[in-house]
Amino acid sequence: MIRKETIRGKATNGEKELKYRCPACYYLVEKDILFEVCCPICGWVSPLVKSRQQNANEGISQVDLIDEGDILRITAELPMLDENNILLDVNNNKLLISSGGFARIIQLCCPVEQIIEKTYSNGVLDIQLRKVGK
Repeated sequence: MIRKETIRGKATNGEKELKYRCPACYYLVEKDILFEVCCPICGWVSPLVKSRQQNANEGISQVDLIDEGDILRITAELPMLDENNILLDVNNNKLLISSGGFARIIQLCCPVEQIIEKTYSNGVLDIQLRKVGK
């Protein structure tokens, strides 16, 4: 589990600076370093970084993003996933789809705040996301 901590007086814009604890060695690291590269102490690599490296080679054959007003619908062909192990996570305008050793980040066209519904049938994953402020 990655822990977020506030460090007082470090940020230049007057706000408190957020740092995260590496889940492997507990070293305090800036978010950009931990999630974009790796932990500089122990070398732990975030699943987000691993999935970006695998995205070029791994298997979503087709992804459709459909804007339906307040909802963004994503349909992805993922025939190799186990329906019971599919995990979804949204962060602003990114969607992480993972299952077992598979992980894929999909860049969305707009920020979203919530997963409304997901269905998986015959190798096709259908996801409905609520847009921010809608």
